[in-house]
Amino acid sequence: MIQRHAIGLFACLAVLTAGPVLAAKTTVWDGSTGNWTNTAKWDNGKPVAGDTARVPDGTITISTSGEATKFLHVTNGVINMTGGTLAMTDKCRVGTGAGNSATWNLSGGVIDGYWLELGRYTGTGLGAFYHTAGTASVSLVTFVGAYGDGRYELTGSSAVLKNPYLFQVSYGLNGYSSTGYFLQTDGKHYASLAYIGLGWNDGGTGTYDLRGGTFVVTNYIGLGSLGSARTGTTPADGTFLFTGGTLTDGGGDADLAVRVSADNRGTFRGNGTVDFSGDLENNGVVTAVGGTLDMSGFASVDSTIENDDGYGWYAKGVGLLQLPDVSVGTGAQSVNWGEAPGDAEIDLVNSVNAAFDNVTGAGNLTVELVGEEHATLPAAAPSGEQFIGLWKIAFSGSYSGNYDLTLRYDDSVIGTNAPSGYYWNGSAWTALSGTLSGNRITFADLSSAPGLSGTPVWFALTGPVPPFVEDFEAYLEGDSITNYHGWTGSGGVIATSTAAYGSSFLGGYIPLDRGVTNPVSTTSDRVWTEFYGKLALWAQDSPPSLDSDATAMLYVNSNAYPVVYDGATDAWAEKTTAYSGGGSALYATGAWARVTLFHHYTNKTWALFMDNVLVAEQITFINESVSDYARVSLYGGKTWFDDLSVRTMYNSTLDGNNDGDSLVDAWEIHYLNTIDYGDADDPDGDGADNEKEQTDGTDPNNPASRIYDGLLLRLL
Repeated sequence: MIQRHAIGLFACLAVLTAGPVLAAKTTVWDGSTGNWTNTAKWDNGKPVAGDTARVPDGTITISTSGEATKFLHVTNGVINMTGGTLAMTDKCRVGTGAGNSATWNLSGGVIDGYWLELGRYTGTGLGAFYHTAGTASVSLVTFVGAYGDGRYELTGSSAVLKNPYLFQVSYGLNGYSSTGYFLQTDGKHYASLAYIGLGWNDGGTGTYDLRGGTFVVTNYIGLGSLGSARTGTTPADGTFLFTGGTLTDGGGDADLAVRVSADNRGTFRGNGTVDFSGDLENNGVVTAVGGTLDMSGFASVDSTIENDDGYGWYAKGVGLLQLPDVSVGTGAQSVNWGEAPGDAEIDLVNSVNAAFDNVTGAGNLTVELVGEEHATLPAAAPSGEQFIGLWKIAFSGSYSGNYDLTLRYDDSVIGTNAPSGYYWNGSAWTALSGTLSGNRITFADLSSAPGLSGTPVWFALTGPVPPFVEDFEAYLEGDSITNYHGWTGSGGVIATSTAAYGSSFLGGYIPLDRGVTNPVSTTSDRVWTEFYGKLALWAQDSPPSLDSDATAMLYVNSNAYPVVYDGATDAWAEKTTAYSGGGSALYATGAWARVTLFHHYTNKTWALFMDNVLVAEQITFINESVSDYARVSLYGGKTWFDDLSVRTMYNSTLDGNNDGDSLVDAWEIHYLNTIDYGDADDPDGDGADNEKEQTDGTDPNNPASRIYDGLLLRLL
């Protein structure tokens, strides 16, 4: 069980910071450029031990040994430390106050500090620390983002950061949100206790991005807050990205907790070996991507929160996830992989339960979770299907009788469709008959086909293949999406964690004046396109240039209203009334919106929804000669997008209803191309009105598509 340290930590902080106040001077830098030792630059003389030094602006160089102060507050200036030593016996704050930004560049020398804060109440400002050489030693606490935004970059091979007690990326409190980012590409970072993205549930968003160097954690990493909501309602969000370097406990027994409390979010993502030998607790999302994520060195795996919202274990693309083996004793045994040992119902996505009638020889259950593009995959999915889960399972012991295998699958991929089960018989995927219970499937009474003792067995779950779905989960942080998964476009379009929305972690970013295109094709008469977007407003005076080859174009103007091009009038039209009752902006700057478009290729019209609400319908195509859906293109500046899909049936969760009847807008538009019909209308004259056709799932335009009521008498 992971040990919690927070109460002891902050009790200890209170003791250590208490004590008599020493009389000392306050001295303020004059805002110009100069050396720390230049007494004339300070209004009350150069700082010495016990003093408070304030830097409201300007640039200071530190290069000599023996420099000291008690407090150092750098509000909006720059510290360049190239050598020497600086001792600080109390708080050092870099970047304080709304809109202020301050930077510390450490390229040599030694900092001996007590408390370091980067970004305190900064609002739009930033507190930054760029560490390329030298040593920074902080004896008590380091905050990268303290009620504000902070950034630390450890990038030099000789750079050393020491945090013997508390290291925290992002701390939001009392209504102040915080974003903290720590990038390590080289050097060494020693931390006895590391918290990533605690936030105290007030919007703290913290990321540790380990790409190189060595990170030594001797005690604990917690992702996603310590406690429940305090003064705010915005979840804390902690993320660890691991794509290079060494992550180790240095021979200790460090613990890792992903999503510490239910109100918050936690993510661990990447590849490499997590050299920890303590306990692994996952209530969040752990994803292997770009290679093997080896977490098998942990002593145990546990889950302390009932999870049924997409939290769990994932392997994407060429990723492969390894967790510790599960010990299986003799006799009747039921064991979990990737789930709390005693949990009777596995709930983390891609977790496994194996229940044996009779284990005759004790052994270990070994499971590997494998990505759908991994090189060891024995064969592609059966025709017309896609993998939604791949497990490679072996048991080193022996058993008599049968075993049951239960898999918690990722239902977000296939929605309400039932998965199909298979195992690899050595030459082909062989179907397995399973029993569904919610988002779990059980294959009961298995014995020798497939047998688990000896050679590992591949198990797979599959579902129907949609025309196109892109969730960006098979990418690594910073990957260019150009020429990958069909994407093409101008330079600079990447996948990035900053675009996180809902259960998805990565998303696409379109920089200023860039675009991206995917050649998605389908000959269906009716096509739904959907994506989540954090949309930049079109702030220019004139609309964007018209693409005469397109069927539909839209943008969000500087008033935050959607604007569509209607081919019937050959003009741009601002839509202000149908969405949210009109009279106010339709889109909040900086927010995420669900954007859905419906194309009707026979009628040459399309409709637009935002956040499930119909904005406009029966908009005429720009190019009415287009007969098929051929591509999707997004163009703009500073725009995020995620979870893009192209489907030939409307998404049943699109349940907006703007005309007061019982008919879902999406159903009306899909079949009738308008929401003008009512419940009792019967367009096809088959005696079943629209309300019944919607309930029965039949086509209101086809009189042969209906379910008849009453007695059926057959005379033979």
